[in-house]
Amino acid sequence: MPFKNGVRHPIYSWQKEIYDALTHHKLIAILKARGIGASEYLLRYAMWLCLKDNKMQGKNIAVITGIRENLSIELVNRFRNLLPNFKWESKEGTAEINGCRIIGYPSKRVKDLRGLTDTKLVICDEFAWFDATDQQQVLPVLEVFRTKADAQIVLLSTPASIGDVMYNLYQEPESECRYKRLYMPWQKAVGTLFTLQEIAQAKRQPNFEQEFELRFGSYGIGTIFSMADIDRATKLAQRYSSILPKYPYIERQDYEMYSIGADVGGWGHNKFGIVLIGIFDQKIHVLAAEEHGPYVDEDKMVQRLLQLRSKTPNPQKTRIWIDGSAVSFIRRLKGMIPGEQTDYQAQIDYLKRHKWLEDESKELDLMNNGVSVIPVSFTKHGANMLSNLYVFLSRGEISIHPKFTTLIASLQSAKNAERTTSRNSRFTLDKRSASLDIVDALQLAMFPLDAGVPEIVEEEEEGEIPQQQ
Repeated sequence: MPFKNGVRHPIYSWQKEIYDALTHHKLIAILKARGIGASEYLLRYAMWLCLKDNKMQGKNIAVITGIRENLSIELVNRFRNLLPNFKWESKEGTAEINGCRIIGYPSKRVKDLRGLTDTKLVICDEFAWFDATDQQQVLPVLEVFRTKADAQIVLLSTPASIGDVMYNLYQEPESECRYKRLYMPWQKAVGTLFTLQEIAQAKRQPNFEQEFELRFGSYGIGTIFSMADIDRATKLAQRYSSILPKYPYIERQDYEMYSIGADVGGWGHNKFGIVLIGIFDQKIHVLAAEEHGPYVDEDKMVQRLLQLRSKTPNPQKTRIWIDGSAVSFIRRLKGMIPGEQTDYQAQIDYLKRHKWLEDESKELDLMNNGVSVIPVSFTKHGANMLSNLYVFLSRGEISIHPKFTTLIASLQSAKNAERTTSRNSRFTLDKRSASLDIVDALQLAMFPLDAGVPEIVEEEEEGEIPQQQ
């Protein structure tokens, strides 16, 4: 049994949870807090497989780590150190005991994995932190092990980027996911491997939410939205849920306005973001928040937008604000709505000639002239839209139901591309690690609303909602 700070530890309930999964499932994913000891546990499990009987003789166990080879060597050395008095062979990066070989691989040597035979166990340590291309290449190789040698595959990691393979795996519905998914936040190990004092100290770290509370995304310096503001938005939605049946419910009659944001995101690479909001009780309520793709079907996205629009009580007054760069998609969508002109640039020129359209507020004038699908330029309005979202969120005027996990995770990880600590600086999303199309869709949905100039807000009271409706 393992030692920590000189104390021998027994097996704990959360470790038993891992053992039960290993006993009953071949494909396992473990999302875990840093320092919880899951890697150590799996190495001990691998040792037990080698020694409990002779069934592993002539078999292989693969331990895959990130891009640096010394990480895989370190894990194999940790395996060796479980039996320090055993006479291990001197070859670096491998260990053999009772006829079973344990071999370490960095993710960049994925081609070498293809030549490995009779593999019964594969441990991918910190899988979410592999390079994106490595994640995509490793999984097909592991699937071959699964079919040819009935291998057991364990993906183990703290959370990393939104949209990576591990993130997408944890977004799949329970009925569709082939992996047995485990969650190991710090709360499961407090009082065993973690003390409350250690957790209090860890909370001072800017990435605590990511590395201990299992939240995907990047946190800390440069993060645009406060975790407290996002949590307040979800708590506000929970309070509405407690008094309003079926909340968030689109087909209500008492919302003052409905608005849909659609971010096409660039076909084939990014995702298609859709957000529907409603204004009620002086709050912005997120009623739908979806991210589709990548490689989505254009016709399906047109139908989905029209379907959401038709659910609102007065679809003719529900505007769809869309990324203006998606010209062909905008024309296709307009072609499905009676009264919309597919040659919308000609329509804009016509309205300008008759002085019904001012260039400074072109989009709002289009709304007032009855246009349903309105293109918005991120180049022109992007910073103001992000600032607008920040102000409404910091004032506690947005309600986001906890079921909209993708939107919440994207807000949590949104960073400023300027790499600055000033929250009054220019607002530009950093999309190098994640496309954040669903955040762009929320900004678009809120385009007709004006929050005013952003200010630094330290603390605010939670928004009030009526006690009964």
